[in-house]
Amino acid sequence: MLFLIRDLQNTWLNIKTEIVRWSLKRASDDWLEAFAYYVRSQLIKKPFWFRGHLFFARYGREKKDLQFAYASALALERLARTAHQRFLAKLELANTHLACGNFEQALSIFRSIFERKRANFEVLCGQALALFGLTKYKEARETLELIPKEKRVPEVSLLLDSINAKLL
Repeated sequence: MLFLIRDLQNTWLNIKTEIVRWSLKRASDDWLEAFAYYVRSQLIKKPFWFRGHLFFARYGREKKDLQFAYASALALERLARTAHQRFLAKLELANTHLACGNFEQALSIFRSIFERKRANFEVLCGQALALFGLTKYKEARETLELIPKEKRVPEVSLLLDSINAKLL
């Protein structure tokens, strides 16, 4: 019984320490870093946590640490169990290739996703960006035109304007 009490006290002490550290990082007004610290502490306990690795794939791209983002995206592929997780893993890997400038690899992955999810906004935008990076402007415009006008965000309109300017 004494061992159980000591174990519980140590566990509670570790939890309190983590909360204090996380609060200090949060107080620094860098929420992204604070959340990254929290996710990292959770991944130590649950290394197969899909959402944690998904966060780090996006976090790596946000921080321009593409090697870290690529490693996290590859981990996602290994951890994916459901069809939706496999879709998210492929999407993150394609976006990471896109961020690295590997347009052909990104396009290949986006096209494989497009075969299954034709109406997905992120897939269409990613595919168009990869085509734009490969200077295939007509195909990029055709891809973006698959997005209904009422669902187009300003970034899509800007990309269409850039493509149209290149085609003139």
